[in-house]
Amino acid sequence: MLGEAKARELCREYGREILPNAPPDPRVERNLRIEQLYFQDGLTQEAIAKRVGLSRVWVNRIINR
Repeated sequence: MLGEAKARELCREYGREILPNAPPDPRVERNLRIEQLYFQDGLTQEAIAKRVGLSRVWVNRIINR
């Protein structure tokens, strides 16, 4: 099974667009929010984890990717 990124890459190679009006991935928006809370707002990873409903380990992974 192809991931969305690979599918988009293949479609660009063949001159077609896949899902031209696809809604944004909620994980991307969540990750951006987590990064904002950490880097701009200065919240701890633990505080962010409680706010977004993830473990502190997952918040750490998102921040350090």
